[in-house]
Amino acid sequence: MKPTREPVFTATVHAAATGPGIEAIGELDYDSAPHLRGVLRRVLAARPAPALLVVDLTGVTFATPPA
Repeated sequence: MKPTREPVFTATVHAAATGPGIEAIGELDYDSAPHLRGVLRRVLAARPAPALLVVDLTGVTFATPPA
């Protein structure tokens, strides 16, 4: 049995006075990019759409360049 490993990427939505913010933490690669994309789509699909969206990438420890 394989040991379970901690998630290496999280994207959390936070409410702020200026609008929503997304905090990304961990390794952003081909496997985790769909998770971030889904969070972005959910936030941007809200009505009324946010006028400002802050994406905090300071917690990203690794990012794969786009293909």
